[in-house]
Amino acid sequence: AGELCKIAFKALSEDGSECNVSGEIRDEKGLIVSTFSSLHRGMGTFSFIPLEGKSYKVVCKNTEGKVKTFALPAADAASLSLKIDNLKENLLLKVLHASSASAVDSVWVIAHQGGNPLYVHLHGINEAINFRKSDFDAGIIHFMTASRSLAVLSERLVFNYPVSELIIAQVLSDKQHYDPHEKVLLSLDFQDYDGKMLNGTCSMAVTADTDILPDSAVSILSSLLLTSELKGFVESPHWYFTAGSEKLKAEALDVLMLTQGWRRYDLPKVMQADYRHPRVMPETGMEL
Repeated sequence: AGELCKIAFKALSEDGSECNVSGEIRDEKGLIVSTFSSLHRGMGTFSFIPLEGKSYKVVCKNTEGKVKTFALPAADAASLSLKIDNLKENLLLKVLHASSASAVDSVWVIAHQGGNPLYVHLHGINEAINFRKSDFDAGIIHFMTASRSLAVLSERLVFNYPVSELIIAQVLSDKQHYDPHEKVLLSLDFQDYDGKMLNGTCSMAVTADTDILPDSAVSILSSLLLTSELKGFVESPHWYFTAGSEKLKAEALDVLMLTQGWRRYDLPKVMQADYRHPRVMPETGMEL
């Protein structure tokens, strides 16, 4: 309550496909406080300052002229919310709270990737925190704020784009010609922009160019860094990693984090050590 809040939305048709919409946010007197329209595949954001004791509703219209109205949750003076500005080289984190919410003066700020905690520190709720993107791996970063008793107060997902610093210098095969179904050995040499040879782990996809067209909707990057961490269906995830319209893609990817990027595990329970160990452990090999 009383803070400029960013609200993300995702509109779907009856068949589950994306639906582009536009509309207005109105208060209980019918006054327009904000407007919005979809940014990408039915997803978008709008911002306004909700006031305590007032009610708000969203009036939206799709491209076919169908109008629907939805009530927004009431503003809460006791709630905390994470605001993260995804800058070029940094992530700037702030905790939004109503001016009357003085019961909490500090919170735990936690960041993790793939279940690995990377940052845990106690901060004042009025303190801005600056993170360097280079300190994180590429992919989804999960930020949380928690009370001193480790009760989760708010969450926010952010996507960290991979740095394009690797190039394939040379691809060599062990032979010029092969018989059908003969094993092919390839040698891949990686260099950075300074010509220095690099070592590491990579992924590769090989297709027959005469028989199979490469999948333009899904890629190794989109599978490893994006869809494997999200719930639900993501339309054409490889689009977020293609060249061109970088600003639009970054904004659309952040809206995807806000609307669909929710965790697979109940982390509030994990933070309170409320979890069970599996009785049957995962299989690690092919056994009878």
